[in-house]
Amino acid sequence: MSVGRTSGEQIARPRGRWRGLLFRLAAVLLALSPFLIFELLCWQFDWGAATDPADPFVAFATNRPLFERTADGSRWQITPRLQRFFSDESFPAHKPSGTRRVFVVGESTVAGEPFGKPTSFPTWLQVALDATDGSGRWDIVNCGGISYASYRLAPIVEECLTHEPDLIVLAVGHNEFLEERTYAPIRATPAVIRSLYDAVERSRGFRVTRSRVLGTFAASKSTLPEEIRTRLDLEGGLEAYHRNEAGRRAVIAHYEFNLRRMVNSVQAAGVPLILIRQPSNLADCPPFKSDYAPGLSPEDRARCDELVAAAQERLATDLPAAVLLLEEAVRIDPTFARTQYELGKCYEALGDTARARQAYIAARDHDVCPLRMLSEMEQILAQVAAGTRTPLVDLHALLEQETPTGILGGFLLVDHVHPSMAGHQRIAKRLLMELDSLGLYQPRPNSQTAIDAAFAEHLASLDPQYFLRGQRSLRSLQAWAAGRAPYTPMVTGPEPKAQSEPMLSPRHE
Repeated sequence: MSVGRTSGEQIARPRGRWRGLLFRLAAVLLALSPFLIFELLCWQFDWGAATDPADPFVAFATNRPLFERTADGSRWQITPRLQRFFSDESFPAHKPSGTRRVFVVGESTVAGEPFGKPTSFPTWLQVALDATDGSGRWDIVNCGGISYASYRLAPIVEECLTHEPDLIVLAVGHNEFLEERTYAPIRATPAVIRSLYDAVERSRGFRVTRSRVLGTFAASKSTLPEEIRTRLDLEGGLEAYHRNEAGRRAVIAHYEFNLRRMVNSVQAAGVPLILIRQPSNLADCPPFKSDYAPGLSPEDRARCDELVAAAQERLATDLPAAVLLLEEAVRIDPTFARTQYELGKCYEALGDTARARQAYIAARDHDVCPLRMLSEMEQILAQVAAGTRTPLVDLHALLEQETPTGILGGFLLVDHVHPSMAGHQRIAKRLLMELDSLGLYQPRPNSQTAIDAAFAEHLASLDPQYFLRGQRSLRSLQAWAAGRAPYTPMVTGPEPKAQSEPMLSPRHE
């Protein structure tokens, strides 16, 4: 009898365990049922579509399109009122049969600054395709906007999708800190929404909830004018930049929102997309503004100044000793961007490329006036590309691998972010490879020789005044970035010499 009882108990226990598991599963499904029903309703009534253009963080006083019809109606062109920020560009209103249309959307690098559209990488891409692709005609449409950030480019991507694109190329991230905006509402966004974003962003119910929640927090969101007015457009514009960690986090969150918004819109339209990581000058671009960490004591500030002054005295005679002094200053205040940059210069002079790159990146990321894409934003770009299976072309790595020192600087960049003409040509050739991998490009035999010949012919066709205007534009751009002078965009300058020695300068900028 005891044996029978034991066997019965052994049989009952698994059944009891299964009943317990089923009960728990039923409880979980019951708890989730409102969310599942809400998701089904969103699909039924087409709520929360990926192409929803609403930005809950900023609004625009006017929101007119980038393109308008020409007088005869035969073409779309950049509307004249925006040609201060965009190159003169147009394309047929009715897409010819056999034509592949590519919109390259981005910032001043796409526009070809500080040279201009004739030597921008979209133009070199057009030249290369015309010379080598026998499969049909290409229209490469340059939508590079001077000082345009992600929140201004997102509506342009939506507009481009209405013009029968065969491909969108998107390069964005350098201009996010240019315009003054009020971000207090964004800082109030619940952290749980940000942390779960990757997992549930494809849910329409989540998009609706996000729009309502963030819309509530952003009830007093900034209203921006149609024409851009950056802080650096004012004389002494650097004075408008101050260390603000909460504001910095808000800008990064806004960038991520609009990046995902653009990727989702393009993918929902079934259009191929290429994302681009833009280059940054690490080795030959000091930070534009440095400041001490909040709360750093006057004694520690004075000690940092003493250490840097002592390092400067030892540069010519004892570089390793200078490095030790700068390292001590960085330990006291790792956020003072200029010290990080000076330390990077010393590491580079000693041949320590890995530590030099690390210090240069820290200098860029702690710049109080961030005119170069931050590491956090580069990570977001990579995560979005991987999560959405979108091709990502790394232009920084592309140009850096050809840099003699191994760290991207003035060898293929003319200033803090903009490639030289040779750099733009290399970018165009890299994009050809991506078009080939997507099955959009069918090169003729000996295409590389044909591309080089076409590039040389195009360059020779440019008026000498184009290059003189470019030199003036480069000087003006450099002064603008330093907050010293107005800047008139859209036009070339020689590549700056890469600095080979450590450069120390006054601490207060």
